[in-house]
Amino acid sequence: MTHGSQWVTVQEIAAPGKWSLNGGPFGSKLVSKDYVTEGVPVIRGANLPFDSRFLQEEFVFVSPEKAQSLIAHSAKRGDVVFTQRGTLGQVGLIPDDSKHGLYIISQSQMKLTVNEIKADPEWIYYYFRQPAVIEQLIGLQSSSGVPHINLATLREYRLPLPPLPTQRKIAAILSAYDDLIENNTRRVRVLEQMARGAVPRVVRGVPLPRPRAGAVGRGRGRQKAAGVGVGDCWRCCLGSPWPLVQERKPCRDWRNAIHQPQVY
Repeated sequence: MTHGSQWVTVQEIAAPGKWSLNGGPFGSKLVSKDYVTEGVPVIRGANLPFDSRFLQEEFVFVSPEKAQSLIAHSAKRGDVVFTQRGTLGQVGLIPDDSKHGLYIISQSQMKLTVNEIKADPEWIYYYFRQPAVIEQLIGLQSSSGVPHINLATLREYRLPLPPLPTQRKIAAILSAYDDLIENNTRRVRVLEQMARGAVPRVVRGVPLPRPRAGAVGRGRGRQKAAGVGVGDCWRCCLGSPWPLVQERKPCRDWRNAIHQPQVY
């Protein structure tokens, strides 16, 4: 446990307010006939992929009037969203630059508006993305019917909360890795599109343009974020659940830099 950490429940880090920690609408409050072609987006499991923070595509929508009637089940930028039933373990963070300012969560989701005086929303997101924490939550699921976690289970879940500056430092480091991965993923998609477009030209015998020297795959530039070099490996020999801030040692393979935190 990091020095200065304290045990808290999720309820204790929720922002003041009536619906800062809430689940989706019940039963007939939101059904497929309520969906329209545009309006206020509804967050579903498809928007909480395991390989990114939040997918801003594949939305269904409800009218602004319907959204107003479901305002208790709304979410906004900076909120952490959990899957309550179905594919348990899905967690998302609505980015500050999201395409929409207001969302409605579906019947299968829960949302947490974090009290930012106590906790950093990005740190909370990364904490609940840990495989060991996901396993814990799945172990708390109801055994009857479709796998699901009650809102009360999330409300009473206890976690070790480091001091706020430590949370922000950890979140900045992990976010730097995420940004690097997302940038490389986008580059791969672009190269795949270029390759697919080149096949017809090759078949027709049309010469392809020569790639610029060093355009792709050249150099060993180091990404920097929050003062951290991605080429550096942060290892821990002090038994902390958050090794990234304990001891900095160079490592030839930065892919081994992130070590799973312990779960208490």
